[in-house]
Amino acid sequence: MASSRTTLMQSLASNNRYQRATAAIELGKRRIRQALPELRRLTTDSDDIVAIAAMYACWELGEDLISIERIVAALESDSEEDVQQAVETVGAIGEPFVAKLAPLLMQSPDRARLALKLLDEIGGPEARRLVQFMRSDDPDVAALVREILDDWEDAADAVP
Repeated sequence: MASSRTTLMQSLASNNRYQRATAAIELGKRRIRQALPELRRLTTDSDDIVAIAAMYACWELGEDLISIERIVAALESDSEEDVQQAVETVGAIGEPFVAKLAPLLMQSPDRARLALKLLDEIGGPEARRLVQFMRSDDPDVAALVREILDDWEDAADAVP
């Protein structure tokens, strides 16, 4: 999106959710700090895609306004679009997001599996450490931990 700063700022008020989300992401990537007040407001938008895009933009601008509960709600949504936006955001943030996932590992088995899948998506030493130390009495969670660790080992062995 090769829009000017002014056009991007105006797009944050659009009725079109995609235009608002795209503008938020672009403003964050361009490090346009003047957008922070409006981006902060959008982190609580009723539309998950817009809110998550605004959270990402704020994070890009050095403010951690990411709501793990909002991300989880989007990931558990029936909307494939919301799920995809949440996964892309977590993946884009990467390793700094790992610490936010740790508390989910201690919640219900469903939440633990969700956190494990995201840690698998993120990868890296911090994610690996959390997965390696994960213990659960739930057989599905324990199986997912083994699967992730085996996949990471296979990937490491495949690197020449």
